[in-house]
Amino acid sequence: MEWDFDTQSNDIRWGLFFQATEKQNSEEEVIIPYGRYQSQFRPVNGKFLLNQNQIKGRYIMRWDNRYSKFYSKRLRYQVFFFSFLFYKTNK
Repeated sequence: MEWDFDTQSNDIRWGLFFQATEKQNSEEEVIIPYGRYQSQFRPVNGKFLLNQNQIKGRYIMRWDNRYSKFYSKRLRYQVFFFSFLFYKTNK
């Protein structure tokens, strides 16, 4: 999974979380903890390798602007998922 995001003005808090769907009432697991990103100057991008053997669930990207009560933000984001195929060759 790859992502990038930016804001038109001011910084923003962001974090990546995982919640299992196989277990009822499961807690969210923190993958990347909340941090403040200066995304108004340049896009913030990153990668996370998804484990195919991991239990079923959903990844949650969460942006938080609560600390900036007087400034709204315009957010642009993209998320990409890639499938890696491995081929065995015989010689």
